[in-house]
Amino acid sequence: MPRSLRLASGDDGQALVETVLLFPFLLIMVLVLVEFGFAFNAFITVNSASAEAARYAAVGGPLDNGLCSPTASPATIEGVAVRASGDSIDCADVDVTYTKYMPGAQYVRGDAVTVRVTRTYATVTPLGELFSAFSFGTFPAEMTLSACSEARLERGPADQSGLTTGSSC
Repeated sequence: MPRSLRLASGDDGQALVETVLLFPFLLIMVLVLVEFGFAFNAFITVNSASAEAARYAAVGGPLDNGLCSPTASPATIEGVAVRASGDSIDCADVDVTYTKYMPGAQYVRGDAVTVRVTRTYATVTPLGELFSAFSFGTFPAEMTLSACSEARLERGPADQSGLTTGSSC
């Protein structure tokens, strides 16, 4: 048998061909894991910011009344949410409402405060755009993360002007 035919019948390049064929799938798997990690972190951040702000509001923390100040003393409810998120949300992403359970004109101990945080999450890896292109726009490259926390007031807010009445989570 000639030497050239013997070389062609070997399987020396088989591993290389298999690696080249499987590499895109492995890359997509790694990108999915990375994207899931970032999305889960963003979800936990939004959830924690909502819970921190609700707790702060329950002990009598003031609303922002147009002044979003995470570093001022005392910090506003919205500012506490922004600080708890590591500045990944804005004050506009935080909605604070109060629910009346006790009779009377003012909010008192036992009434509820609800803090809802909403944030738009854009994908970090190119998977969002890739899946959106292949699904003709049905798979979003951005998604809205939302968390809602409710706490009972331990004392009524000192300044009750401008409080928004709303429903609980």
